[in-house]
Amino acid sequence: MIRLLMFIGLVLCCSPTMAQPMPQLYIPLEREPLAPLIPQLSQDDWQVLRQLPTLRIALWAPDIPPYLTFLDMSSEEKNVEGVFADYARLISQALGMRIEMLRYADRDAALAAIAADQADMLFSKAGNTVPANAQLDASHNLLINRPVVVTQRDRAMQPVPYAAPVRLAVDQHYLSDSVIRAQFPQAHIMRYASSRVALSTLATGEADYVLDNLTSASFLIERNYLNQLALADILAPRAQDASRLLVSQRRPVLLRAINRVIAAIPAEQHRAISRQWTQRPDIWRLQQPLALTAAEQRWLQQHGSVRVGFNPFFAPLALLDGRNQFQGISAELLHLIHLRTGINFVAVPEYHEDSLLMQLQQHKIDMVAALSYNAQWPGRFTQPWLHTPFVLITAATAGAPAALHSGLRISVMKGSPVIGWLQQHYPEVQLQLVDNASLGMQQVVEGKADGMVHNQLGAAYLIKRYFSGRMRIVQRVGTQPAHISFAVHAGDPELLSIMNKALNEILPSEISQLTSRWQGTPEVTASSWPLYRTPFYALAGVSAVVSLACLLWVYQRGREIRRRRRAQRQLQIARDRADRENQAKSRWVATVSHEIRNPVNAIIGLLGLEARKAGASEALLTAWQSAQALSGLVGDILDMAKIERGQLTLAPQWHSIATLCQPVLQLYQGLAHEKHLTLSYHTTLPDLEVWVDAPRLRQVIANYISNAIKFTPQGNVAVYLSGEQNATGELVLEIEVQDSGIGISEQEQQQLFQPFAQTTAGRQQTGCGLGLVISAQLLQQMQGSMRLHSEPGEGTLVHVTLPLPSRAPPPVTLCTTDAPPAAPALHILAVDDHPANCLLLTRQLEALQHRVTAIGQPDLAAEIIETQQIDAVITDCHMPQMDGFTLTSVLRRRGYRHKIIGLTGSAMAETRERGLTAGMDACLFKPLHPDQLNAALAQPAALPALLSLPQLRAMVHHDDDMVAKLLLRVCEENQRDLQQAQQELAQQQWLALARTLHRLAGAAQIIYAADINQLCQQLEQACVDARDGDLLSVGLAGLTTRIEQLQQAIDCWLPFDRVVKQ
Repeated sequence: MIRLLMFIGLVLCCSPTMAQPMPQLYIPLEREPLAPLIPQLSQDDWQVLRQLPTLRIALWAPDIPPYLTFLDMSSEEKNVEGVFADYARLISQALGMRIEMLRYADRDAALAAIAADQADMLFSKAGNTVPANAQLDASHNLLINRPVVVTQRDRAMQPVPYAAPVRLAVDQHYLSDSVIRAQFPQAHIMRYASSRVALSTLATGEADYVLDNLTSASFLIERNYLNQLALADILAPRAQDASRLLVSQRRPVLLRAINRVIAAIPAEQHRAISRQWTQRPDIWRLQQPLALTAAEQRWLQQHGSVRVGFNPFFAPLALLDGRNQFQGISAELLHLIHLRTGINFVAVPEYHEDSLLMQLQQHKIDMVAALSYNAQWPGRFTQPWLHTPFVLITAATAGAPAALHSGLRISVMKGSPVIGWLQQHYPEVQLQLVDNASLGMQQVVEGKADGMVHNQLGAAYLIKRYFSGRMRIVQRVGTQPAHISFAVHAGDPELLSIMNKALNEILPSEISQLTSRWQGTPEVTASSWPLYRTPFYALAGVSAVVSLACLLWVYQRGREIRRRRRAQRQLQIARDRADRENQAKSRWVATVSHEIRNPVNAIIGLLGLEARKAGASEALLTAWQSAQALSGLVGDILDMAKIERGQLTLAPQWHSIATLCQPVLQLYQGLAHEKHLTLSYHTTLPDLEVWVDAPRLRQVIANYISNAIKFTPQGNVAVYLSGEQNATGELVLEIEVQDSGIGISEQEQQQLFQPFAQTTAGRQQTGCGLGLVISAQLLQQMQGSMRLHSEPGEGTLVHVTLPLPSRAPPPVTLCTTDAPPAAPALHILAVDDHPANCLLLTRQLEALQHRVTAIGQPDLAAEIIETQQIDAVITDCHMPQMDGFTLTSVLRRRGYRHKIIGLTGSAMAETRERGLTAGMDACLFKPLHPDQLNAALAQPAALPALLSLPQLRAMVHHDDDMVAKLLLRVCEENQRDLQQAQQELAQQQWLALARTLHRLAGAAQIIYAADINQLCQQLEQACVDARDGDLLSVGLAGLTTRIEQLQQAIDCWLPFDRVVKQ
């Protein structure tokens, strides 16, 4: 038991250690042999070191290039290289110790290994912070910590906004937040796993700047972001957190030995190691501050920025890119000087050499970039940093000059030092001074010059990018090259000295690299338009004034338009309000008219029934006539309301001329007879049909005849119809109504056509003065006109002119419009919620010899139809519980195929359309005359009552022509099949009769005539089963009647012209 407990305790004690992964052993990669070092150590120190034959250095992942890079991808032996690996080799070689570099998972694991005496020391990258309780001692510095600020390459020349709230990416171990805040107080510090990750966020735009040490940043930029990122600034060196070794406090002798080795490393060896890991030849110089005098340092403190003038067309030495950024060899050289001195150079482009000279003299700029040395220039030149010969450039053509000689026209830049040499050696050469080289070369291409003299570097650059194949360099000019320098204002000797010292720190190889890179850089467009910007801006100014004037005019017009639109909106609002009021008034008028018409219609109907009886009293007749006048008054008010709303519409059809006027004359014959007047009718028109809304035309004629009878106390009233057909087939119809009445004065004639206006005599008669207004509106809609001729005491003549389409009457009338014969006695269901109207309708139907079942509740209609044989339904359209339209739809859905007639007191046209849509056969307007009721009942059933027209139309994709053809073909086939069925019945050919009935049933199925189909199937089955001649004779007679009804309904449904065409 005791052994078991001891084993468990041992396992528990060892488990944390066992949980840590074993470190990986790496060996420093040897690239070049190192110079031997002999550190000055005591014998005691050597004795201690011999007891430590292995130098254990703790490393951790990930890589921290260029300090440490692990090479374990392609070889079995794991190597490590970098700055720290090189210093580890130097130390191990100098101390004669074998080296083991142990890689741990992370920095904390490496520190834990040193604390557990599993490693002796570790390297600390420049700027890395060390935990306070790590029990480590730092060695002497290996590489100084020079913090740098990295940004996008196109922003590298701009001053770093240290006080702005920028996004700053930093290695997780580089400097503390408090140190960074001292330089960037408002920055948003973003920590990343390594410098490599931090730079990648800058490249992708997730950060604005990166803060890192010079060695690491330079190496990573050169390897990955050479054309994307660049150093923006170099901060003051920090010796307190330089690159060094951190040694365990258990190894004081080892720390002393390492410090002796570091002290013995010569400066050149430090530089060699630094340069081995970066391409910058001046990296070691950048590690050290520039040696400046006290006066120069004061000047730097007083001048944070320097204004640099440059010619943007002096490519590739100085130019502007597409983003208006200062670029070129001089720009990059100034950037290097900025990194060494901290001076912020502010670029000031100037396109003319003369302007550059003037601005430098007036101290508007502090210096000039990329200028060929010229002793005649004011100011002082720095030491030259580039030398390039002058050359002659000519056109790449056969006749172009190959060398300088007298008489040539040579273009040369203003202020160029070669001008004096050319004037001395070639005095007869005609010099053409230009502001930039591209203009001079363009003159050569256009033949305005024979050649141009320019420096070799700029000539090659421009020819390669803008004049390839059109120009060439043919000759070197002069013995002295162009010495490219900076020119500084004469009053700034400190600046001149600082620039010269900074230039001395830049190695010639660095300048060679810059020159080489710009000779192969992508082209940057060098436009010459700024040379002409003064006239351009002048023209633009004139255009701007004109445009401003146009804009002012447009603005004024816009204000007027907005004002007009605002007025239009207000007018539209007022119009909408008026429309709503008119609609409300129309609904009110329609409702009131309906409520008035219901009792009035009952009165008219009941009085009419009594007035037709023999011995009717004069009082009864007077009451009947007054009720009719009241109904007419309501009708006029409704028509006037429609006119005001613009809803008075026409429904023209073909009508015979004889039917237009005669019904009106018959209506007023009795009234004329009562007043002992003669009402005559005269016509000279042939028998024609005209396309007109007959009820509305009769309304116009009736109004004029009514007025003539009303205002004629004695004499006669004559109606004349005449007209002629024009070339287009229209009939110009002339209607005259002449009376011998009291006449109308000219003053009263002016007022007649105003609503509710009446003459003096008119006020003594019944009416409201709307008839003439309504008639005038109706004639206007019919494209007609009316003229009035009248004098007091001489009578009145009303002359109407109306153009109407006309045609000869059809030879065959498929659906007659004559008065129908009396309908056979029917069992009719009358539905009306108004007791008086229901009583009137019952009396009228009973007077026509029909049997009537009257109800006031429409929901009982369906039940009565199912229990009784109802031949027709007459229903009021407007009832509170269920209106007539809904009742009709319910009955049609339940399969009721007999006639349904609607009654309405509303004068709205949409009421009739709604009724027909619901499935009514007719929708009649109250008050009903018995003859109207009899005609509606005698009229053949409507087509929707005999077949399903919606299903038929859907079957042929709503092609009405196809529906017409199909119905006509079915009618023809039905007639032949009925004749054949009569013959087969007479001959008792039962099987043949069954086949004929089967064909009739098939035709009925095609057009969805369900009742006929069912009857045919019953008769067909009787032919097979019973073969009873009497029974089949009766059934066939019924089928014939149904098919004839269908034929009549089809004839009435089809338009006449379609029937004739078929």
